[in-house]
Amino acid sequence: MKRMDFLRRSLPRFVASLGILAILVYTLYHVFSGSSGGLITTPVQEITDREILGGEAYLFRDEVILTAAAPALIHPLAESGTKVAKDLPLLELRFGYDAQKLTELQRDLDLLNRRIRILEQSILPSGSALSQAESYRADAAAASLGIQQAMEKGDWTAVDELEERMLVALNRYAYLTGEAESLKASLSSLLEVRSSLLSALATTVTNTTSSGYFYDRSCVDGYEALFSSKALAGLTVSGFDRLTSEEPSSPEGFPIGKMVYSYRWFLVVKANVDPSLLDVGDRYTVTFPESSGKKLSMTLDRTVTEEGSDSCLLILSSDDVPSDFRFLRSQSIQISLDACSGYYIPDSALVEKNGQTGVYIFEESTVRFRRINVLYRGDGYCIAEEKTDQGEDYLALHDILITAGKNLYDGKVY
Repeated sequence: MKRMDFLRRSLPRFVASLGILAILVYTLYHVFSGSSGGLITTPVQEITDREILGGEAYLFRDEVILTAAAPALIHPLAESGTKVAKDLPLLELRFGYDAQKLTELQRDLDLLNRRIRILEQSILPSGSALSQAESYRADAAAASLGIQQAMEKGDWTAVDELEERMLVALNRYAYLTGEAESLKASLSSLLEVRSSLLSALATTVTNTTSSGYFYDRSCVDGYEALFSSKALAGLTVSGFDRLTSEEPSSPEGFPIGKMVYSYRWFLVVKANVDPSLLDVGDRYTVTFPESSGKKLSMTLDRTVTEEGSDSCLLILSSDDVPSDFRFLRSQSIQISLDACSGYYIPDSALVEKNGQTGVYIFEESTVRFRRINVLYRGDGYCIAEEKTDQGEDYLALHDILITAGKNLYDGKVY
């Protein structure tokens, strides 16, 4: 009986407590489900983007191959890729070696020259400040990172160049921190070894034509006669395809280097692009990823189309001959076309309402729809036209853009 009396007295209070708890849960559910905490927002920002046209570019220019009548030990006197005045020596030749010995001697000489070049660049002028040491260590670290990146791409030519840069930077750091005499002694020793190696009578090859750019024998690829400026005359899309499939030719004699006497050089790119999007005669910024991201301004000389082909040829030219540029016969390039400026809109924010493209923004605890005019579509984003004298229903700079949310609609209050 006592238990039943207790239940009768407690049951109303228990039911009332459950009711209050249910009301609390109901209230909390609607408060949190209707809050803005479920929204992801970001302020509208301006962006300038450029359309990039990529492709494989082929180098065309007038090159003169230098040859010797017989195999010889080649000792360069001019640095490859540099401008050489008329009547200045380019290299020395030493004859009379059998083929096997010549190969070994040439390998030894090339290695010696590389080590000497690195040490000569490492030895700093007297009075160089110790405060420069840290900058050289930073240069070495940057070159080391570049080597790793080049190895991942399989760009072994870049690896060699970056390795020299790293060694020079490390040697300069050592030079400033107490190793100056050691480096000078190493250079003196290597010069003596090279002198003994080059004891045979030499024949000097001189630049007798006019000033021009000298390139050593490693730059001779056998395509010099095929990819000349004359080959550009009347070049067609199908003719370009045949040209790029040709095998390299062997010059008469033994190649020992080459000279380039013209400043002007050309690139030909085959691309799937509407040529009307480019303006002949205009200059475009061209990026060369295989030349450490070098950027050059080049003129679009002309475009070539051919009936039955979806591709066209872009023929670009330049008179700039930078010393740190790699004049590869073919390399990938990126051409920067027209720039586009406006508001950056991620694709997740785009909505369609009544046939109009727009976005939702969050304004005074309320969701609002704003119209946009899309100027450019990229990978995962678009660029919208900036608001000028358009109506209030258009997106404006610094509006709070909703990039993610559930059950959104114009006028929803949080």
